[in-house]
Amino acid sequence: MRYEIELKAWVEDWDALETRLRATCEFIREFHKSDRYFRRPADAERDTSFRLRRDNDGAVVTFKEKRPRDGVEYNRERESGVDDADVFLELVERVGCIEYASKIKNGLEFRSDGMTVELVRVKGLGSFLEIEIIEHTSDASVHEQAALKIRAFLGRTGISEGQIEERSYVDLLRGKKIGENGSSTG
Repeated sequence: MRYEIELKAWVEDWDALETRLRATCEFIREFHKSDRYFRRPADAERDTSFRLRRDNDGAVVTFKEKRPRDGVEYNRERESGVDDADVFLELVERVGCIEYASKIKNGLEFRSDGMTVELVRVKGLGSFLEIEIIEHTSDASVHEQAALKIRAFLGRTGISEGQIEERSYVDLLRGKKIGENGSSTG
């Protein structure tokens, strides 16, 4: 089983953070991710949703059990590659699922000490830093250690705890008003 421990925070100065990340992390790639979220109409009140992500030239379907706590998400994640995204989308429609949200992210991916670090621009929202660790155990103490490691890394970036965003991008895109500096106002 795969467990994702992750945190995201608003970024106020993209250029300064990019310079810091390039100096302290291994640069992996530039990316363009286009996400579409689906669920069955009858499941609007339950979280049985899944996401189809097109990432550069590939596609992946993902579903998660999210457990946010203190600004960090602890997700049990299931993911699989999709050979033909268009055929998968046709299947999704045939079985009666509906698209209820979408998002587009462009950014830079880095690695540092077992962490994936992404500097992203989310269309319609602004800039964020995402830091994640993947674990393959359900041991809560391992997850807590990962969260501490992520927070320590965040502290080294110059981003404050007050810039952590606990809401999902989908929730933010669903009509939350965003202030000029990128922080939420509503």
